[in-house]
Amino acid sequence: MHPVGLRQRLEVLLGFLSFFTAIAFFSAVAVIFRGDVALGPSVVLLVCVTLLWFTYRKWRRVREPARAPDTLNPDHTPLVGGSWSGQRVCGRRGSVHPRADPAG
Repeated sequence: MHPVGLRQRLEVLLGFLSFFTAIAFFSAVAVIFRGDVALGPSVVLLVCVTLLWFTYRKWRRVREPARAPDTLNPDHTPLVGGSWSGQRVCGRRGSVHPRADPAG
């Protein structure tokens, strides 16, 4: 599946899970304030929060994939555009800066 399509589907799933997690939270709080045993709503809340967390982690991984180790030169500087071009990529967002000239 294309990463953009997967990201969009995960965003929709995040929306649904957020809604149902909020409903489960308010339900558990209402049951606790009533003085009843809140085991059922608490388990549902735990399941919703767990699913939301795993979906969020997957969404983050799809949004910002890690660089593969084979994209590094032997001196551990990233390649730009698939070949060494005298530039290096810095930071998480991939800003490109000219490589410092060791000769001066």
